[in-house]
Amino acid sequence: MVMLQFILGIVFIFTSPTSGEWELVDEKDNIKVYTRKTDESKYEQIKIIAKIKSPISEIVKALEDVDYHQEWVYETNETRFLNKRSYNDFDYYAKMNMPFPIKDRDIVINYNRSQEPESKVVNIISKAAPTLLDKQKKLIRIETFLSTYTLKPLPNGWVKVEYFMAADPGGKLPAWVVNLFTTKGPVATMESLITLIDSGYYRGKKAEDIID
Repeated sequence: MVMLQFILGIVFIFTSPTSGEWELVDEKDNIKVYTRKTDESKYEQIKIIAKIKSPISEIVKALEDVDYHQEWVYETNETRFLNKRSYNDFDYYAKMNMPFPIKDRDIVINYNRSQEPESKVVNIISKAAPTLLDKQKKLIRIETFLSTYTLKPLPNGWVKVEYFMAADPGGKLPAWVVNLFTTKGPVATMESLITLIDSGYYRGKKAEDIID
């Protein structure tokens, strides 16, 4: 969730012995940003840990309001639902701007959300579903993508947000170019999410079947 996030920073969750150690690369306000390298991919992984003062349901509502993603998700200029099996299991499409002369990207995402009833922790998994929609000649389809959110309630109305992302953006892009932008898009998106929640845009709006 997935999501939508700027694809240059989207990260695979790997726990294999070949994964390197997480390195703290940025810290400001309530956001910490980590990256690491793995033997499985030439692209760095990213993890963002943030704190947001909000009911969990408002954060989930923002993440699931796909039509509004283009207002705050970094460089995302088109989003729409494709298939909605239930309130917490659906597919959606997103198109993202890339800096010239790099071709713009698009992606089809399968989104799935669950909540642990006792701890109230919310787990969200978003993954690529590239064959659900025909490709467009002017765009490069992102085919390798996985991201997760873990939303954990904290005392005094705070929520800990753990955001893991990974992707192969496709096309001919040097890894060092992609890795330069690894943190830029996801961090900008997280900052925008916090600003959006703080603005009260989703105040009082509840995501279906979420317990605060």
